[in-house]
Amino acid sequence: LSWPLCCRMGNSASNDGREKNPNSPESKSSRFGISRGSFASSREPVGEDFVGRRNNDKGKGSSLLMSQETGQWPAFAVSSVQGHRKTMEDEFVAGVNLEHLKPGCPPAMMFGVFDGHGGSECSSYLKKHLPQAVAEAAATQDVSHALRSAFVSTDRKFLQDVSLLGEDSGSTAVVVLVQPGRLTVAHTGDSRATIRQAGAPRLLTNDHKPNRQDELKRIERSGGCVVLGRVNGRLAVSRAFGNKPLKSCVIPDPEVLSQQLTQVDEMVILASDGLWDVMGEDVAFQTAQRAINEGKGLKGAAKALTTLALDEGTRDNTTVVVIDVSSRSGASRAASAPAGSAYLQQTPDIDRQSLNRQHSSPVGGSPAGSPAPLNLHSGSGEGQMWLGRLQSSPAGGSPAGS
Repeated sequence: LSWPLCCRMGNSASNDGREKNPNSPESKSSRFGISRGSFASSREPVGEDFVGRRNNDKGKGSSLLMSQETGQWPAFAVSSVQGHRKTMEDEFVAGVNLEHLKPGCPPAMMFGVFDGHGGSECSSYLKKHLPQAVAEAAATQDVSHALRSAFVSTDRKFLQDVSLLGEDSGSTAVVVLVQPGRLTVAHTGDSRATIRQAGAPRLLTNDHKPNRQDELKRIERSGGCVVLGRVNGRLAVSRAFGNKPLKSCVIPDPEVLSQQLTQVDEMVILASDGLWDVMGEDVAFQTAQRAINEGKGLKGAAKALTTLALDEGTRDNTTVVVIDVSSRSGASRAASAPAGSAYLQQTPDIDRQSLNRQHSSPVGGSPAGSPAPLNLHSGSGEGQMWLGRLQSSPAGGSPAGS
């Protein structure tokens, strides 16, 4: 692994005495109450309790494994592997605390997977800027509208900032916000989220593909065409961030689903298509549960999924986030949520056999007006947040740490 995945964000005053740009991400984060947590980059090592490093046992590029399984709800783990690709274009965020949202809304924890294409410029931009955009929008809007606004505004800013060399760069996104008693999912592209309810998988997203009838009609109305399953013969997804030359047809607008969390909800998996190209949701949950039953925890579950994806022949970068949303782990957090919240619902406590690639059916604080702090803590306390991407290494290249 060429660089550690997490860093500590410095305070708003530079340690070397230089004056900060008031429009920089660091200054904006400070104004929005972002603490000196592990936000944004991948420079400074953190404790081995929170970042696991391992060689890719298939010899296919670099890999990363991490988890946060104690001291907070929901617990989660992340596994990310470069696979056979020469570069690593997947990015992710995990465990981003969004506090003091619109009055009446309890705090949320944000997770996201961003599958880049045409270079990593766009997915890296989303990792750095999308959480802040969601926090700002959620100060005055409900989370569903905030996600829609944040996706569109972040795409617009990326297109303004992107250099000529990065004009073809784009990225899918799947984002999950977990609140006490509620789950909200926004996606654009073909990265997916799925939930296990009473032992059965249920898709929370519907891939944005050019041959989807509603997407095909939208593309044609926008003056584009679909050739061999690709927008204008070029792009295999119909919605994405970036992709400046195709922007009239390829939009960032997400589909958003918001649902209550009840006693039957157990686990959420969100992942890039490196996973979903080689297995269905049922196999994914069976694989994760087997690892948990073997005492390997969520970290073992996430690792088992990326390992199986490699075993099944995925050629793509693969990033997996596993989240435990079961009421037994969230009861104390739900009990502490603001009384009278429209989103609060108290809930009581509550094997891989063969590779089946058939997919499940998708399913269709602060005073008012004050900004929404993005509360990111480092170390072992509540609110641990991970944000990063594996440094690319040549396929079959040097093992982690060499």
